[in-house]
Amino acid sequence: MKWCILIFIIIFTNPLLAKCKIDTHAFGTSAKTIQQSLKDTWITSEPIPGVNKTVGTSLELICPELKGSSLGMETMFIYNFIKDKLVAIELVLQTTDKLELFEWGRQYFGIMEERDLAKAEQVIRVEDGNRIIQLFVGVLPDVTFQNVVLISTKHDDLFEYQFQQEDNMNWDTNEISPLEPITLGEEN
Repeated sequence: MKWCILIFIIIFTNPLLAKCKIDTHAFGTSAKTIQQSLKDTWITSEPIPGVNKTVGTSLELICPELKGSSLGMETMFIYNFIKDKLVAIELVLQTTDKLELFEWGRQYFGIMEERDLAKAEQVIRVEDGNRIIQLFVGVLPDVTFQNVVLISTKHDDLFEYQFQQEDNMNWDTNEISPLEPITLGEEN
């Protein structure tokens, strides 16, 4: 009996058998919290300092079941933040001829719509509670680009803030111009 228990523990605690959970961190989580959970296996960038930030790693670190597979090793897993709140999770894969990420996304999220081979580009969007799931595939002669994105529907104010900052950004100097005051007309 104790051998059965030991085997049971080994099987269910083996990290290679762990279920892939790409949305472990809730929308609104801080970058620091996610970076701590990833230990030292992440890279970061701030396209607009103080406004948005990305923290990236590989899919195989998030999904142990994909460890060692081409999908796990070649897919970038990117957390996107605005004002230090997680607002989107993005998986990106560029390959020469496979639709691995697109098909994995369809299966993982239970999306029934299939790839339309007559289209060079295809986007599938599904609303799912407090998020939108978007699958994208673009086929060029030499490369296939695939993207799976989970987008928060509860942070529209932060997306609006980012768009305003992008509009006021001087992309040559990477400086944000102050917002111009709004002059309101007189009421009659």
